[in-house]
Amino acid sequence: MQPTTQSKQELILSTANTLRWDLGEGFRDALMESIYADAARITDGSVVVGTEKPLFDLDRTIDRLVTSRWLGFPIMFLLLAGVFWATVEGANVPSNMIASLLIDTFHPLLKGFASGIGATDSERTQLELSGSSASR
Repeated sequence: MQPTTQSKQELILSTANTLRWDLGEGFRDALMESIYADAARITDGSVVVGTEKPLFDLDRTIDRLVTSRWLGFPIMFLLLAGVFWATVEGANVPSNMIASLLIDTFHPLLKGFASGIGATDSERTQLELSGSSASR
């Protein structure tokens, strides 16, 4: 016979209560003390208290330069100009590759295919059109 849901819950609660008292009275205090000690150790490395002069920190130096009144805008403008230049120059590479592929490779193939099926030559057609318009 299986225990009902109510009896399972009571069993779990009684086991938790027993284990809680087996840990001892000072467990919660020791746990909280270790958590606060870890928090204090972490903040000691990152928070400047009072008039202590902070150690040289590259992050703070860069932040101070980039967000300053006099250097902030020029630095950001140069950064934006660099990204714009890289975008324009970078777009030329795939554009040249596509042009080379289409003009140097596919154009002669298509021209040969059109000649093979008996299509009229585009130069001859253009001469005939220009000659007929000149005779008018």
